[in-house]
Amino acid sequence: MTRRKNRLPVLIIAGVLALGIAGGLAAYLPESLDAWVDVEALEWISDDTQKQDDANIRTAQVVRVVDGDTAVFNDGGGDFRVRFIGIDAPEMGFHNSEYEPGATEATEFVSELLVPGRVVYLEIGTPSEDTFGRVRAYIWLDDPASAKPRESMLNALLLKEGYAEVSIRRATNYEELFCELEAQAKEQGLGIWGL
Repeated sequence: MTRRKNRLPVLIIAGVLALGIAGGLAAYLPESLDAWVDVEALEWISDDTQKQDDANIRTAQVVRVVDGDTAVFNDGGGDFRVRFIGIDAPEMGFHNSEYEPGATEATEFVSELLVPGRVVYLEIGTPSEDTFGRVRAYIWLDDPASAKPRESMLNALLLKEGYAEVSIRRATNYEELFCELEAQAKEQGLGIWGL
């Protein structure tokens, strides 16, 4: 008991000293962090911040492209179809659906980037599969730990070039960025927006 009573005044004095030192340093700090940080140079953070969870990222090898928003991959455990999250590219006319203008161009764009054998990163969505049993994912052409979505994520590139439109059926990690890229492509009349 005696030892605890002796420690209390020491802790109180240490706390008061720490507050005093911090208060003294405050006089030397700027009122705003703007003086230390170039806020304009960091604007990209709001758009391109990687929100992915490393546990949901895996590498896979491209097997083939199906259309502008679906491809087949293999991660060593067999082939599987992947539906690109947050976008909808024009339909190629499979399974009695009607061919939509721009479908060939979107598929060719994806085929140029997803050549068979190429290794990509799949950021798996939640839920991980759609109603057709396809894996839902963001397709990264470079390591997402160091890449920006607008430069390296295929889903975003399709929107940026006007080969797809935003399709948000449930919240996505990149919804704001996707909507911005679609609006820019529309404004410039790119891809399907120029047809």
